[in-house]
Amino acid sequence: MQSQSIHKFGVFTAALIGMNAMIGAGIFTTPAKLATAVGPAAIITYLFVIFAVWCMAQSFGRLSELYPGAGSFWQYTKPWAGDTVGRIASWSYIIGLSVAMGLVAKYAGIYLHEYVPSLTPSILTVLVLAAIGVLQFIGGAAVAASQYISICCTAFPIIAIAGLCLTKASIANFTPFAPFGLGAVLSAIPAVIFGFMGFESITTLSEVVHDPKHTLPRALNFAVLGVGLIYIFFIGSIFSAIPASTFASASVPLSEPLNQLFPNYTWLVNLIHASMTIAFISVVNAVTFGLSRLISSLRKPMQTGYAKLDQWLPTFDALALIFLAAWLLKTPDLFFAIASMLLMIPFLTSFITLLTLPRERTVITYITCATTIIVFCSAMYNVIWQLQ
Repeated sequence: MQSQSIHKFGVFTAALIGMNAMIGAGIFTTPAKLATAVGPAAIITYLFVIFAVWCMAQSFGRLSELYPGAGSFWQYTKPWAGDTVGRIASWSYIIGLSVAMGLVAKYAGIYLHEYVPSLTPSILTVLVLAAIGVLQFIGGAAVAASQYISICCTAFPIIAIAGLCLTKASIANFTPFAPFGLGAVLSAIPAVIFGFMGFESITTLSEVVHDPKHTLPRALNFAVLGVGLIYIFFIGSIFSAIPASTFASASVPLSEPLNQLFPNYTWLVNLIHASMTIAFISVVNAVTFGLSRLISSLRKPMQTGYAKLDQWLPTFDALALIFLAAWLLKTPDLFFAIASMLLMIPFLTSFITLLTLPRERTVITYITCATTIIVFCSAMYNVIWQLQ
């Protein structure tokens, strides 16, 4: 018998997959928040988050080697905490990601309001989620197509906005550098890390990459550092051209200050606005598909026996969680903080598994746990402060 050769990914392809998972519509939700609450000092926040995410990525890479093919917080947590805590960790991740998508869905409604002013942003958000439900039931082809659409509609605004802003860049816009104090730099961590979520997906590639022991760490390094540089360049270009006072609130569409600054490029700003609107919808559509798969795996003991119902219920659950988040939470800060807090719980329970293994108690593992706790505490502080 002839043995079939299986094509496996190299470093570049694995890094590209990780970058696509990270670079999403979340990057467009942060500039207004950072301008109104942090100022140019947000670049320091980005540097800390890049370091923190890089450490987390190294630890997830090690977990993927120790537990190949697992790729879930349930299976990473079980070795030290048992099945129940593993499931709680998985649900924490699902709910945290649903909260994040609630904000993205809410922004889709805000951006669509410019095209349909007769309907409120809240109603438009509900209609977006209903349309996504229809797409989910059509099948995987619609979800796959949305991935390509999302990538294009995310890349174009980043390039176009940075290009426009650099034409009016001024060092004077970086002063004062920290108008809200250094405490604001730490409090912005949940908002900044929001744009990096998805980096953990690269660790699930251990079975499809060549020489995962060496390929995954290198791919993780390239992906995290590459995305970090893109984000700093993007945010830096915005701060260099758009005075913070131009942003009326943390939820203002990015197209508003761009229209004020570039009145002669209204057509381009309108195109950017449309691309970001499509990107928001495409990202929620794609993530809903992934969430439904995770929920399905956790619901297996509770299956009804009806194939169609068991297939549709996880999708309904995912959309219901996203809708509840969009409906209950009112400010971007609450979305950022609650999502980050819930996502850090399964991250930490997974990293503790490494601490239970004597050979894995490395400097990186300890730094990873420490930075994860810092992000969690910053998010929890923001939640408490917002609810007061």
